[in-house]
Amino acid sequence: MAGYPQNPMQPYGGPVMHQQPSPDAWVQAVAAAEARGRHVLESTRANAANEPKLGVALGNYTSGVVGLVLLALLCGLLAAVGFSNGAKGMTAGLISAGIAAASLGGIFALVPLARATTPKRAIINYFKLLGRGKTNEARKLVALADLDDMPRFQPRIANLGQPCGHPLPFGYASGYGRYWNELLRSHSMPYCLVGVSKVRVTPLAPDVAVVDFHLALAMNTQLWIFLILVAWLVAIIVDSATRKNVKAPMRKVLVRVGEEWHLLNGEWQGFEESNPVWALPQGRPA
Repeated sequence: MAGYPQNPMQPYGGPVMHQQPSPDAWVQAVAAAEARGRHVLESTRANAANEPKLGVALGNYTSGVVGLVLLALLCGLLAAVGFSNGAKGMTAGLISAGIAAASLGGIFALVPLARATTPKRAIINYFKLLGRGKTNEARKLVALADLDDMPRFQPRIANLGQPCGHPLPFGYASGYGRYWNELLRSHSMPYCLVGVSKVRVTPLAPDVAVVDFHLALAMNTQLWIFLILVAWLVAIIVDSATRKNVKAPMRKVLVRVGEEWHLLNGEWQGFEESNPVWALPQGRPA
């Protein structure tokens, strides 16, 4: 390897990437991470029957969707009545239309996700759940062996949350939740819209796959959305002007666990995922 990857976005976190690392430091970090990756993979294969499955937990949003549909229909009807009364009903019509639009957005955000029966679906579900703040459910899509006390440093990427700067272990749900919520949901009354595109799946073995994809995040506070109640157009303009967006090329290694696919590393990016030849059946070439 000639030198080390020049990546100002610092996706791996930790002291190695918080300053310009030496080639030796990079090589050592990657080698240690690859050894850990092999351990997590072997442990997951050996204990696949004990891995938690997300499965039916993805359908817990049904009641919320029904409620938002009814609210959208009601406010849509009120908006139509308001607009039909001309200038007298304009204000009520605008307010009702704004609430209906917000409800439709909420419906889109709460639609239940399909089961993670493919690597692509697992990646989409993982980041959608994190964007919704459902870290306990997203954690079920991470290999159990990765949920340990190893210190995890959050990445430092422009517009990506407010990292605490301290290591956070994944062995406790609170540490895992803080890791991701500080990155994606750091605002007061936060929201995070997640987009996954340009997905390319590369099988390494019958039960292992690498997924390359583009991740787009839009994060802000819902307080702007609540302004819809009084001036929904102004709220949308302010929200658009203050919204923080992050777009990043990503790569994650996944392993099949029964009918589902799980991530081998639950962080933003693991060192071992930059060149996952170690996961090939024959291992890293000599």
